[in-house]
Amino acid sequence: NGPDTVDVHEPEDIYHGSNLDLAPDPMLEMDYFQCAVDPRPTTDSQILANRPPSKARSGGHNREGIIVASGPDITTGAELEATIHDIAPTILYSHDVAIPEEADGSVIEDLFEQFDEDSVIRAPIAELVQTAQTERQRDEDAVQERLEDLGYI
Repeated sequence: NGPDTVDVHEPEDIYHGSNLDLAPDPMLEMDYFQCAVDPRPTTDSQILANRPPSKARSGGHNREGIIVASGPDITTGAELEATIHDIAPTILYSHDVAIPEEADGSVIEDLFEQFDEDSVIRAPIAELVQTAQTERQRDEDAVQERLEDLGYI
């Protein structure tokens, strides 16, 4: 009782970017993700399961998904064209945080009532890490100074 269709996707068919060599092995798509490999077969010894997963399998994968967003600048009831790669850049954009240049994906523009391409900030990840370290050190210095002023140190 196996799958009707099995498609094999090579990493380069799904992933891209400078870290492609770190992508997982080929992915099997069975019956359009309606069938999955279950790590603990049931008593009938079926490895391929087209029923609800066993408790050992905590989740599955599907090519389609949903995104739920709410807020004053969010478009209501929009049908969006996006990939999972677009989620992180969209969240960063919505919080006015720079998006690493090395990141795959882009901001889901149609999610926002008023999207301004000029307000998308992209920077090299090394620069973003350095900025975060500088800000953390400044915060630590301010806490140290405040504790000294209060006489705790």
